[in-house]
Amino acid sequence: MTNNIVLLNVKSDQVVYPLGLLYVGSALKRAGFDVKIYNILPEKIDENIDKIIELNPLFVGLSVFTGIHTAVAVKTSERLKQENPSLTIVWGGIHPSLIPGQCLLDAFVDIVVMGEGEETVVDLAQHLKNGSDLGDVKGIGFKSKDEIVINQPRPLIKNLDDFRIDWSLIDLRQCIDTVYTDTRYMGYMSSRGCPFNCGFCYNRAFNKRKWRSHSFEHVAGEIMDLKQRSGINGIVFFDDNFMVDVPRAIKILRFLKENGIKCVRLEMRLDILNEEILNTIYELGVRMVFVGWESGSNRMLKLIDKRITREEIIDKFRLFSRYPKIGVSASSIIGFPTETWQEICQTIDLGLEIAKSIPFNIITFQTFLPYPGTDMYQLAIKQGHKPPKHSCEWGGYNTFYGDMKLEWLPWANKETARIFYRIDKYGKLLNHAPSTTLLRTLGKKICYYLSRFRLHNRFFFLPFEIFLLHRFNRYYMDSKGRRKKR
Repeated sequence: MTNNIVLLNVKSDQVVYPLGLLYVGSALKRAGFDVKIYNILPEKIDENIDKIIELNPLFVGLSVFTGIHTAVAVKTSERLKQENPSLTIVWGGIHPSLIPGQCLLDAFVDIVVMGEGEETVVDLAQHLKNGSDLGDVKGIGFKSKDEIVINQPRPLIKNLDDFRIDWSLIDLRQCIDTVYTDTRYMGYMSSRGCPFNCGFCYNRAFNKRKWRSHSFEHVAGEIMDLKQRSGINGIVFFDDNFMVDVPRAIKILRFLKENGIKCVRLEMRLDILNEEILNTIYELGVRMVFVGWESGSNRMLKLIDKRITREEIIDKFRLFSRYPKIGVSASSIIGFPTETWQEICQTIDLGLEIAKSIPFNIITFQTFLPYPGTDMYQLAIKQGHKPPKHSCEWGGYNTFYGDMKLEWLPWANKETARIFYRIDKYGKLLNHAPSTTLLRTLGKKICYYLSRFRLHNRFFFLPFEIFLLHRFNRYYMDSKGRRKKR
């Protein structure tokens, strides 16, 4: 029986790399398997199929997220099965973890891994290699004599430090980014999960509202290893909530500064923010903070269990305005189930207020997507949403084209979806901080005032500024939702 295992990630742009698959691949490699990770763009799928088949792997594992990425995973799995019908295809990640039974309805998916994969995939690989009964493997679903079997879940990993990434599994040179800054940086995840209960977030179902972290020693060691291997001098933290344990977070940031590594970006909740924390992270060189404020409507904030009010959001952003050298990526969502146009306008107006006080901003008004396993998903269904019945249909779960079917909003239509798309694009033009050249600075100022006018007056037609955003901005999404850097 072959010892080869292929892990496949079809990425959205040149520098995205699969941290989840790296953890899984590293665990498999330590268990004695020969692991090959393919991290490719969608247009590179066909030219890599033959290479994968030639390896005759024990299985091919794909990391799958809900939305456009699901459609890409469908296409890839179908192509692999066409070339070798006996090849075992394993889906893992958030999407199959939340709806494993539906994923297994498709002929091109043989097994799904539910939840964290490090322990489960090693157990699965050993069972497949030995021809053992898969019913003994916790945390998977599979097919047995045309029946779908969902095994008992596997408990969450107790000690994350037991799993260290083997960076030799990928080409680190392809993972270094410089968008936003001249710093050479990579992404890193120091913790998993979030203890809060936002109604639109996958965390409650996937991580059971548990927050677990690597120790400071583990994080420090891995980041220094990364610096030595790749020459980076910056880190972006991909943690869902980096500041759950504030003393630990500050200790890590202080270590980075002492070793000449900049924290390019981290994510935190607004409600934890105070003057002391903000002043400390400013002194430690944090360049960008991502926060989700979600809505300008108190009713919607209560509905999604955000545990913060509009008035408190305003106070928190006033704190940010005192530190203009810290950029703020401020994320909101429009189109929640039961939301009215008037409540969406409250969110738009609050976004304008935030942008006015914080020039170095990235304001987003993302269209709500009903992700499986969330409270808002169930509410959307009650409000008229008809969720996909097959994996191939999940590709319609995207807002990159402005054609999302807003079935859960009885007052919305196709034009509403296009307006939502434009609202988000105009939000991205609200950054009016000085740019790299006088001409770019002038261009940003013009777009800022035009976008303010449009959002304030709800005038979303003839959107020539959006063309300018795609044409001249250094960082943007193309028509297929892939990040491009100029």
